[in-house]
Amino acid sequence: MKRKFSPGRKWTLFGLSWALIITMCRAVRWPNDWAEAQWLINYDYGLIKRALLGAVFEPLIMVGAGQSTETVIRLISTAFMGGFYAVLLWMIIRILRKSNFNLNSILAVFAFLTSSYVVMSAHLIGYFDNVLVLLTVLACILVLKGKSWVAAAVLSVGVMIHETIFLVGLPSVLFLAFLVKTRELKDAAYSGPLYRPLTRAPAPFILPLFIFVFLFIYQNLCLESESIRSQLTMHLSQFEFIGPVYRTLVPGDLTNPFTEYFNDGAPKFLSRVFDLGHVLRILPTLAVLLILAGKTLRRMKYFGKLFPALVSISLLPLMLHLIAADTSRIWTYPLIVAIVALWGLYETIPEGEIVRLESSLFGICCLMIIMANIFSMTPLMDELVDRYNFKIRLIYYLPMLAVIAAVFSRNTGVTANRS
Repeated sequence: MKRKFSPGRKWTLFGLSWALIITMCRAVRWPNDWAEAQWLINYDYGLIKRALLGAVFEPLIMVGAGQSTETVIRLISTAFMGGFYAVLLWMIIRILRKSNFNLNSILAVFAFLTSSYVVMSAHLIGYFDNVLVLLTVLACILVLKGKSWVAAAVLSVGVMIHETIFLVGLPSVLFLAFLVKTRELKDAAYSGPLYRPLTRAPAPFILPLFIFVFLFIYQNLCLESESIRSQLTMHLSQFEFIGPVYRTLVPGDLTNPFTEYFNDGAPKFLSRVFDLGHVLRILPTLAVLLILAGKTLRRMKYFGKLFPALVSISLLPLMLHLIAADTSRIWTYPLIVAIVALWGLYETIPEGEIVRLESSLFGICCLMIIMANIFSMTPLMDELVDRYNFKIRLIYYLPMLAVIAAVFSRNTGVTANRS
């Protein structure tokens, strides 16, 4: 029998949904020319990276011509974005249910929903980022059900869609696989060294690793880049809604060897990773999510040893700065890794063993982060910045702030009555 939400919790969910919608509206747009061009690339011209979705949806995309083709791409992109946000809200509701709607858990989730990640995710409509998150969550669910080999196959598909899942999605699934295995060891009262049984957990995920290595080698050594680039440029030239610049830029991006991107990005790596603006925008929100997970991890036998792994996989996407120039986009990835990991942790552990933070200092920090997220300006793609001035933003976020005030007041009253 499913538990129903109390009126107070329903209002909390309303506030969370409102936060998601307003934060999303700060940057939502139609797919830009780059995103639309990627949907028009398939395997007709060779084994090209990121061409899988274009090949799968080609019959639907090419059903018309000109403006109708662009409309179909927009509809597909919107459908994937809607599915992504639905899954994101589902994960957040699961986190809150598992934590019994603890005040600090609610505030941490509000911090995430007002963060630059949600702003950027709306701006990236048409890109494959939200598809990769959906595949990552699906793989996590399969791991929780004991179907790691199927999860590995899903991630392999993800590598064919976009290779960044290797750093953004695969580590989260591996982390969950270790959590599940550790849980099994704890339930079996295992007292030996962890490294032996845990080495079996990642075995299925050699499959996406193999696919990634194969694509890397093929892209660098076997792909006839110049010929394919020319053909792709001619192909994209058929579509007037793709700007002239992107008719050559996208084919170049999809056919250039990985080593070329590394040679260009490596010298700029440190300046991108230590960019103060991005550090101040992202790390506070990331910190509260990691603290929330870390409190539960450190209380449990064996699990405490996985906390450094959680921090590592959250920061691992920043390694993409070695090969990519989308600094503001890449800097938001640690937040989605952390929220997926937090959800996976809570799904692995019985509710009674989840540590519910009661720290007033943590709650105050979350409130400060929420306000900072509301008023921060996120650098977007195409040299844009998220919309709405400070006054308009405050007005739009007022219903969310009212819910936070009500939740805070109710929980403070409950605490006072208990004391």
